[in-house]
Amino acid sequence: MKRLVYASNVRHTETALRAAAQLHLDVSSYGPSPWPAFAWIAASRMPIPQAYGRRLQHYAARGGGAAVRSIGPGQYIPHALGLMRKPYSGRAVRLTHLAQARYVTTSYGRKAPDFLHTVEGLLAPMLSSWPSAFGVVERRSHHYRVQEALRRTEGEFPQTAPFKDALRETLDVEFRLAAKVVVYSSAVAESHCRYGVEPEKIQVIPISFEPGQLERTEQSVLARSNRNARKALFVGRATLEKGIDIAAEAVRRSRNFDKLLVVGSATAQVQAWMAKCSWIEYLGVLPGDEVRQWMESVNIFIMPSVESFGLAVLEAIAMEQIVLVSHQTGVGSYLKEANEAIVGSLQPDDWAARLDKLASISDEERRVRIGRQRQVFSRLSPTIVKQGYQAMYEELLA
Repeated sequence: MKRLVYASNVRHTETALRAAAQLHLDVSSYGPSPWPAFAWIAASRMPIPQAYGRRLQHYAARGGGAAVRSIGPGQYIPHALGLMRKPYSGRAVRLTHLAQARYVTTSYGRKAPDFLHTVEGLLAPMLSSWPSAFGVVERRSHHYRVQEALRRTEGEFPQTAPFKDALRETLDVEFRLAAKVVVYSSAVAESHCRYGVEPEKIQVIPISFEPGQLERTEQSVLARSNRNARKALFVGRATLEKGIDIAAEAVRRSRNFDKLLVVGSATAQVQAWMAKCSWIEYLGVLPGDEVRQWMESVNIFIMPSVESFGLAVLEAIAMEQIVLVSHQTGVGSYLKEANEAIVGSLQPDDWAARLDKLASISDEERRVRIGRQRQVFSRLSPTIVKQGYQAMYEELLA
């Protein structure tokens, strides 16, 4: 029996493990994996959630076949992290990944596995211990060079220091060593091919999403009946990567929209900038049910971002909201019947023009567009995602 060590915490972990179990792989799963936010949490001495480990234990108890090892914070976070002056530093991120890789390889304690499936940052140090294994790395973002590319900020958005991926050198090694690089959309795949990742290594597997998992409350129904036609909604971190400056300028230049509602985290500097913009209403970080109420209370949801997927877009579509999405947002790759939802530019004037055009559509056309948007869910079912992982594992087994 072939052995698989799975060390990742992506949303579809259970789906991937089901695919591996169906192929009779002997699976050992470790979690949660220390994506960069955990470095900040550790340095701030905040508790690390163990929900991921509990989900896997529940899955294993139902006969999933995975040997589960849930990793607590004391087991893989170096004491040095708590002493660092700059939480979320590149060194903290790298140390955290190296520490978990060391923990996994020592805890496994058996003959080297045949396959490794890890989140970015873990594959390289784990392959150094098990060089004969086939490696699969899960890449949750565009290629780091796309993320690091400078663009001119729009309006008076406070200029921030250029982003530099703390794992950039590690990622280069992993892209070279990996048998497969899993990405979530063709847009992300293209960005990696552009910067040298071999196309035959890239496996596009979406994140599954079922609209039925979102319940409509009485408050959200009321919000829809009182929908404000002159308001647009932005959900996500208020950063350059998410395109908050483009969204703000687009609404300011629009003839038919006079307010941008912003839901999500923001630095003090960005909050101060938003406070100066009379057309922006910052709502802060809200619980999911409140976010969905706001999704139903506005006329349009906009996301001019550069990111790997964009789950908030799917939530807005599930709430039967019209969306406008950047061509560089991964979920746009799956909106094939709804091309009118994609904006192929990051210029605020183009976004403003699209906003104004949508402001004048009839209720009937709105229903038709929403129907076309909802066809995206047929491509994101758990069954399709499971088949994607199964096909990838079968290829490696061959």
